[in-house]
Amino acid sequence: MLKKCFQKTAIGLCLFAFSIHSFAFSNKESKFIVVAPACLLEKTHFHYELLAQNKSYRLISVNEAGINKLIYSKKVTNEKSCGGFIDVTQEGQTLLRQSSKHNIKIAKELLKQYLPHKPSKNLTGSDVKYKVNYTKEVNSLLKNINSIEMQKNLITLSNFHDRSADSDLGVEASKWVENQIRNYVTHYSRSDINISFVETGHYKQPSVILKLGNSDQPGIIIGAHIDTIPSFEGENVPGADDDASGSVIVLEIARVLIASGIQFQKPIYFIWYSAEERGLVGSRYVVSHFKNKKIPVSEVIQFDLAGYSFENDPSIWMVNDNVDTSLTDFLRTLVHTYLHLEVKETDCGYACSDHVSWHNAGVPAAFPFESHFDNHNPHIHSSDDSIDYLSMSHISNFSKLGVAFAVELANPK
Repeated sequence: MLKKCFQKTAIGLCLFAFSIHSFAFSNKESKFIVVAPACLLEKTHFHYELLAQNKSYRLISVNEAGINKLIYSKKVTNEKSCGGFIDVTQEGQTLLRQSSKHNIKIAKELLKQYLPHKPSKNLTGSDVKYKVNYTKEVNSLLKNINSIEMQKNLITLSNFHDRSADSDLGVEASKWVENQIRNYVTHYSRSDINISFVETGHYKQPSVILKLGNSDQPGIIIGAHIDTIPSFEGENVPGADDDASGSVIVLEIARVLIASGIQFQKPIYFIWYSAEERGLVGSRYVVSHFKNKKIPVSEVIQFDLAGYSFENDPSIWMVNDNVDTSLTDFLRTLVHTYLHLEVKETDCGYACSDHVSWHNAGVPAAFPFESHFDNHNPHIHSSDDSIDYLSMSHISNFSKLGVAFAVELANPK
């Protein structure tokens, strides 16, 4: 496949040209541009075109089968800290349309853009120091977390046995979330609610956005992904932990805050992302939507794999890579203040969930997790990812953390 290495750059990138005859792509096939860790690509074998690389990361062009192989590679790898991949097809269209020496520079810059980095400035341009201010309000709301309601929602979402972004059931799952929200709005008589969808490129399933409050101040985002991996060979993919657990947590936080009648100084956005499993595609479209609409965001929290308690350990684990340190430290404080649980630390690797899309955009993001990443739910990405292996107590604690996060940062009026 490899024809010639043109140059090595100061940051260690080596860029390549290829013969078009070296790859099993037909002209009619959809192609995607992806950034992936080398360790992920080493776990499986499939046809791809290498566009740029450094020691640890690759920029590649793949077809639909290649995307599915990457998803499967995430499933089979034992090196869980390797992480996932990012679909950067939107930015890489030029690389798909033509082959030229100019593309070498484009590929180099595109890979460099998506290497792990610390953003220099968040979108609000502010340097925030976080502290606990609303213990009375938070404690009164924590009593309203309803584990029975969450379990019911978890069963319903898991019964959409293929919520992948390209499936009709994935679309139905997004509509189900919308209907749940509308039921809450009607039941609790709230008028300061807006529900919208953000389309996800060529994928069927949209992301769902609920805005609570009418303020135009920089808002906070509470998110999870609603999609599952594709159904390989027709098997059921209930995705109870990955990521129905996060989706019902976000839904329960929304229900509690809607029911409270509290108005906040800052808007709260609840987001159920599509196509996370496809390379963070849904969250990247959502970030673009917020940027294009000039909607300011101050903080982001992500819930993804929040139901499995390894050896019944109730600890909350904070992901340390691709997050904002100050915001993560504040989450530790919230856990100690409101949950009285031990906080532990872990890494999750490259592009492991949707918070990374916001982190790459310069927005402070945090990611609390169910366990050490090496001990996360072993049943995810399979037909065994069912509610049977989940702890409703663990899920309830993450919901409480989300309520505390929302109230402390959105500032009750």
